[in-house]
Amino acid sequence: MAVINGLGKFKKVIWLNIVGNSIGLLISILLILNFKTTGALLAIVIAPALLFFVTFYLVQKEIELLQVIKIRLFDYKILKNLSSYSLMALVSSVLGPFVFLAIRNNIIQNLGVEQAGYWETMTRISGYYMLFVSTILSVYFLPKLAKAINYKETKSIFWQYYKFILPIFGLSLTVLYFARFFVVKLLFTKEFLPVADLFFWQFLGDIFKVCALILGYNFFAKKLTSAFLFTELFSLMVLYFSTLYAVKLFELEGVVMAYAFQNFIYLLVLSVYFRKSLI
Repeated sequence: MAVINGLGKFKKVIWLNIVGNSIGLLISILLILNFKTTGALLAIVIAPALLFFVTFYLVQKEIELLQVIKIRLFDYKILKNLSSYSLMALVSSVLGPFVFLAIRNNIIQNLGVEQAGYWETMTRISGYYMLFVSTILSVYFLPKLAKAINYKETKSIFWQYYKFILPIFGLSLTVLYFARFFVVKLLFTKEFLPVADLFFWQFLGDIFKVCALILGYNFFAKKLTSAFLFTELFSLMVLYFSTLYAVKLFELEGVVMAYAFQNFIYLLVLSVYFRKSLI
């Protein structure tokens, strides 16, 4: 998938995502109906395995992969250059979930496991629609940012994102906010209706996050490892400590308030750092 995306074949990447999700859904339904929980676990393995063969076939049409991958062509210098990206990915993939679990444990200790469930439900709903933005960023905007050679080109890509993606996202969240009770009952059950009280601050935080994401992706596009690590660690610290403080004052709603605050601060920091590409 990354090879196809790197070649700028974003239409094929979108098609593959559609095929992959469709395969995953069908396999999951069949296996869950027949094998229950074991079937759900099997689907996690089988669906990506089938998608691998589809993607491998498409890559072979673009590049003769089996002829290109040879031991004698292995270059440790390239591996060294890629280590920066590995470090950035490692920090995000390890520390992010660690902070998430720490916040969840804090909610359980102070407010109870049921309240923690409501918060996790809200984050899952957020994850559903945030996938729309993250997919567009990784498939379409990241390759463009990587090719941009000066501030002017980078600025053009930033504002293209803000002019077209941000308004659509904002409008979608507005509709979703007014339909929040229906959405909660559709995705879960009426017992989860208290989650609707968390939508406003979660949506506000997600808007700040979407504004910041395009700037954050520029760290990867330009391999700004040190700046990424500093801002990522700072952002996670702000989230964790502001959550601890807000929970004491506003209980569960304080968690989403802290989330909105953290994303606002993160956006502010990135806007200052990339000011030459924005103004």
